[in-house]
Formats: sequence, C-alpha cells, structure tokens
Amino acid sequence: MRKGTDAHKGIKDNMLLAFSSVMSRLDAIYAARAAKAPEGFEERINYWHRECGMRIDLKDRLHSLRIWANAARHLDDDRWRRDGPRDEAEASQLVSAVKTAIEALEGASSRTR
Repeated sequence: MRKGTDAHKGIKDNMLLAFSSVMSRLDAIYAARAAKAPEGFEERINYWHRECGMRIDLKDRLHSLRIWANAARHLDDDRWRRDGPRDEAEASQLVSAVKTAIEALEGASSRTR
C-alpha cells in the first residue's frame, strides 16, 4: 500500500485503487458470466456470490472495501468515520485478505481451463 502524508487521504486513495484493482480481476475471473452480471458494484458482488459460487467471506470483505471506496470517492467524511477502517493496519489486512482470496480463485480458474 502507498503511504501518504495525510494518513486518511493515503488510506482513502489506497482503498480506491484496491477496489478498482480487485473488481477488474474479478471481472476477468467471471468473464464467462459477464453478460448477465449487473452494472452496479453492490449488485455485481452479490451476483458473483449467488450465481458464480463466490465464497461468502470474500463477498463480505468486498462489500466492506466497496463501502470504504465509496466514502473516499464521494468525500463522505461522516461515512468514512462511521464505516471506514480504524487505521491503516485494518485497511491493509482487508485488502490483503481480498487479494489472497482472489489469487485462489485465479488459480482455480486457470486449472479448469
């Protein structure tokens, strides 16, 4: 994760980058189902869980990351304070767990091709 001079700005920037990155990776993993996938991030995450077998722990973590990214994107400091990560360590742990789960999906996906 990148470090910024303003801790919250740096964390927010990291959440935006991380969310964009993991959504792109998941779009690639679930490309065969892309035609039926909803456009909205919340609905798409739920679709991947419901229709593609995404594990519930990954779904839940993705929703946390989505909420954090939305608060950062929309400059919603109240939402960030209420629902965002407590600190950089919590943010980093979530992103790491999501990336690990996605790497497992990518490995499984490549073995079934």
